Amino acid sequence: MLFDNYTNVKDNLNSYCDKVINENEVLIITRKEGKNVAIISLGEYNNLKEIEYKYRYLMILDQSKKDMEYIKRYEEAKVFND
Repeated sequence: MLFDNYTNVKDNLNSYCDKVINENEVLIITRKEGKNVAIISLGEYNNLKEIEYKYRYLMILDQSKKDMEYIKRYEEAKVFND
């Protein structure tokens, strides 16, 4: 992980972009008032978005399974009470 301030990154942007891409680094740009920025490669970003998508999909499947179990229990209780 690389850290540098905004001015240095601005002056050496091409070099920093090469390091981020070629060395699979994360660049943290420190800014005033703690409003820092992280730069990652597009490949790393795409990997993170894919993981996020899969996680959300699994959460939806899990919730659907819970919903189906609830419906089944409800139907069983309804038949039992009739």
